[in-house]
Amino acid sequence: LTEGLGTWQPKKLYFFSDRGDDTPFRTAGPRYRVDDVSEATKVPYYQTMAASLAHHLTQGSGGRRAAQAVTSGDYAPFLKAMAEFSGSADVQLIFGKSLVGGATTGDLFEGVTTPALEWRPAAVGVAEPGLALELGGPWRFYRDFARVHGIERSGGLVEPELGVNPGSKIRLPIVVRNPGGAPRLQVGIALPAGWIEQSGSGSYPFPAGGATELQFRLTAPPMAGPAAEMVVTLTDGARTVATIRLRVRALGTMPL
Repeated sequence: LTEGLGTWQPKKLYFFSDRGDDTPFRTAGPRYRVDDVSEATKVPYYQTMAASLAHHLTQGSGGRRAAQAVTSGDYAPFLKAMAEFSGSADVQLIFGKSLVGGATTGDLFEGVTTPALEWRPAAVGVAEPGLALELGGPWRFYRDFARVHGIERSGGLVEPELGVNPGSKIRLPIVVRNPGGAPRLQVGIALPAGWIEQSGSGSYPFPAGGATELQFRLTAPPMAGPAAEMVVTLTDGARTVATIRLRVRALGTMPL
């Protein structure tokens, strides 16, 4: 299956989010109007978008509305539904990185030329110096992934959030990185009203030159409430060494 294939180097990398509220991304990459006319097909982009989405009839109401638009030729209801879902029917891209230059909000093909680039392997991630307190689990995976592949710019656009069902029990993973010394520090957590901590807070040794993984076992309030914030702290006596802030919401109130 790999006969005749070789490594190839992408020149630019962009992301697309399915988050309903794309406000955090408005200055993070180029934005394209769906009513612009394609130079290749000579039709508005929204027609191409609807034709593609019309094949996905089982993926919510979007596919059905797209199919109705294609069949009737009336795209207004389709565009209205798209705008209601995300605040706009236009397409917002998120700039990841570029090996050929170009502005963050510049055109998708800015700087792209015909000659191919030589393959550039991913860099080895370097941990930040000094004691560090970070979210673990999937947050750690994607943070390290972004660091290795040079796409950290996309990682801080939205603050960490956690969606939970009322009354659910969760395990919140954290990581303490200690490049030197062998201190014994205290880990604690300040919870919103109604939350209960089963375990996690305490005094722990953190061996030098390593990363120590810990978990908080928590129970969410039995009733859904407004979004709130929990704060994890790493302290040395009365001195705060580091903090993590995590926004928590009932699942029904998470931004789509």
